[in-house]
Amino acid sequence: MTIRIARGLGALVVALAGWLALGNWKAIWPIFGASNQLIAAMVLIIATVYLMTRSRRWAFAAIPAALILLTTMAALVYQMVGFLRAEKPNVMLATVAAILLVLACFVVVQAARTVLAVKREKARREG
Repeated sequence: MTIRIARGLGALVVALAGWLALGNWKAIWPIFGASNQLIAAMVLIIATVYLMTRSRRWAFAAIPAALILLTTMAALVYQMVGFLRAEKPNVMLATVAAILLVLACFVVVQAARTVLAVKREKARREG
């Protein structure tokens, strides 16, 4: 991606965020809270993968990561259904919730693939 396209895309994201924030900010607040919790879960997942690949203790990061991830994803599904079933459906916020769910699943799948690849490599070296 060229720098020009990346800058344009970045400006578009900032403009959209500004439009959302200056509009009805109370409407996006639940999604904002869920995205913050997802970031916390992703950081803990990344820390868990790092610790696992270094053969260090990792349960202290994995257990909270799983709990935060499960509760946040459940909350996003609940919100998404609520946005779509409302008297005046909010398709945009439901779409944002769906995108957050997909991105979270992608990170979890990539984390699992990384751990499995490292374990296979270690087994290959030892065996």
